[in-house]
This record gives sequence, structure tokens and C-alpha cells, in this order.
Amino acid sequence: MAKISRRQKAIREGNELSSALLRWLSLVDSHRPLGGRLNPVSKYLETVENPRFREALIELRELIREELVSADECISYGIPTFKISGRNIVHFAAFKNHCSFFPGGIAEDYANRPPNHKISKGTIQFTPDNPIPEDVLRDLIRHSLTRNS
Repeated sequence: MAKISRRQKAIREGNELSSALLRWLSLVDSHRPLGGRLNPVSKYLETVENPRFREALIELRELIREELVSADECISYGIPTFKISGRNIVHFAAFKNHCSFFPGGIAEDYANRPPNHKISKGTIQFTPDNPIPEDVLRDLIRHSLTRNS
């Protein structure tokens, strides 16, 4: 059985947790201090103005960290990036009207799997109301890891 985050478990069990508490749990789990300072990806997430987009990206970050346990988080090209051995594996970002997941050139290979998403060569756009299915995300992350490592 796949490991699920505390947030996903709470949602599946129908527990009513406040948005602030969910965000706190996600951020506490995801901080990796760099010289005693806040992780730059955590800083990025704090700047996302739309709280629904922020929550969607926090959840995406948790899923990526489950799949890429040995990856380093950083900001590259101005957006959160996961790297292994110095190579970019995946990125994500928030924009005014959508969020984007950047698995690299493999996004088009999955054009039929996440229905109703805008897909280009290297990105899949989504919103909290129309998220990318978890199984598709996991496949994209694994495929990107294989392709880029």
C-alpha cells in the first residue's frame, strides 16, 4: 500500500482540519533548514497569494518528496525545483490563474492521462478544482527521474 501524507489521511478519514493547521503540518514536515534559515521552497510557498493554490502546491510538494526521497529542494529558474546529483528532475509553480507542474519534455507523453488539463512539451497546468490525478503525478515523477538521472 502506498504511503500517504498526514493531510491525505485526514482528508480520506473525513477529519475536519483547518486550512491553517493543514498548512502548518505540511510545512513542518517539509522544512529542511539550510544554515538555520527557512528552506527557499518554503519561502516560495509563503509568497503564493492564493491560499487554494498554496495548499495544492504544498500537497504536490509532499508527493514529490515521497517519490524523490534523496532529492534536494532549491529554487531554479525562479521556481521550486527538485534536483538529484545536480540535475533538475521536476519543478512546480503558481501563476495568476493556475498552477503548473514541470516534469520536463515527457509531459506530452501523458497528454491523454490527465484529462482537461492544458499540456505543452514540458508542463501540465492544473487548478485545485481540477488537480492532476495522484497516480499520473507519481508516474510522471518516476519517468522524469529515469529520464534525467
